[in-house]
Amino acid sequence: MNSSGQDIWRAVAEAFGRLRGRKALDLWLGDARPVSFRRGLFTLDVANEAAKAAIDVRYRTDLETLFRELTGSPVRLQTRVVELTGTTERSPPRAASPCAPLAESLAVTEANRLAVAAIERFVLAPEGGFNVLCIYGPPGCGKTELGRHALAELAAAGAVHDPLVVSGEALARDVYHALRYGKLAALHRDWARRDTLLLDEAHRLRGQNRAQRELVALVRRLVEQNGRVLVLSRHAPKQITGIDERLLSYVQSGMVVPVGDPDVADRLDVLRNTRASLEVDIEAGVLEMIAERCPGTLADVVGLLGQLAAEAASDAMGLELERVEHRLRQTLPGADSMDSLLDAVSRNTGVSLARIRSTEKARDAAGARHLVVYLAVRSLGLSARQVCRHLGLKSPSVAAYAKRSVDQRRRRDDEFDRLVHTLQARLEGAQRDLAW
Repeated sequence: MNSSGQDIWRAVAEAFGRLRGRKALDLWLGDARPVSFRRGLFTLDVANEAAKAAIDVRYRTDLETLFRELTGSPVRLQTRVVELTGTTERSPPRAASPCAPLAESLAVTEANRLAVAAIERFVLAPEGGFNVLCIYGPPGCGKTELGRHALAELAAAGAVHDPLVVSGEALARDVYHALRYGKLAALHRDWARRDTLLLDEAHRLRGQNRAQRELVALVRRLVEQNGRVLVLSRHAPKQITGIDERLLSYVQSGMVVPVGDPDVADRLDVLRNTRASLEVDIEAGVLEMIAERCPGTLADVVGLLGQLAAEAASDAMGLELERVEHRLRQTLPGADSMDSLLDAVSRNTGVSLARIRSTEKARDAAGARHLVVYLAVRSLGLSARQVCRHLGLKSPSVAAYAKRSVDQRRRRDDEFDRLVHTLQARLEGAQRDLAW
């Protein structure tokens, strides 16, 4: 792009910062790069899909209006994700970060780049950064790790002394326990001395009305006293059903940032960052193999590398490709029994294997899928995570839904109860590990 186009973009960006605030400018346009300005079309490269969605949906009208005011003619804005252009490689992390220790200790990927930038501002100062900050994304994408790094940096800087770190489920349990035993005043006194709140799995507060009301009071106090509030959730705030309107208002008055599902390149970035802390020689190609072939979430990928490295160190050897290949070829625990269980459930319910393994929401398909998960966890003794890997499901919380759904159906349907009892007897009997 020529110098006049660059000057126009700088003027538009400055005007946008005055219009929407420095926070929005730094987060959504901080990594943007102007590419061309021809025949009324201004092309802008952005770092990832989240930035593109934010600009296209929320800020396109603002930017095009600013272009018209500065140039005197209508201008259409086109955004492109850098990685999708085919001419530019993945963007490296920004070198000039306001919080260098955080960027150095955390692998910055395309999926979490915006969240890392927001957390850097969150760490610097609540009055000058993003507060309340909400980060949401699919399970296993690294939200909790981001929160852990933020707390570590705050503690190292002496900016936090007594944080409250709690999950949505634990917070609801604490509130109802305090109500039941008359200890709510003691709980309030404990919360009153906290200077930071890290609420993980906030989506588990849906429908917990009293717990949400107590949380609103806690968030209000922290915001008024310039304390920090970091909320981590699997869903965007507006998508959490049964959320208190006041709590939603506090969360959305700060900054809401998505974290994408990490791809193979993101996994590899994280593994390279993890490698620095492992005291074992790692053969070339090991990290690439784990990133491409390890099933499960990002946490599973990092966990597998750590486990293999520990085994190699105990054997006084380096981590070689052969060891990794052998581990990745192994079937999941109970895989043979899971296959037999799937066949049995498919035959008895009339739902095909393809529909059970899919994400179809039809009642018969979801019911058969819940039955498979229920039996695998209760009778085969597999963990929810292992079952989800085998079925290709993302969220281990499906085990809780399956238990509730199957138990309720057993109580109202005697024929279904007899079927479950028969399947359980076979799974827990002599034929448990044999093909049916």
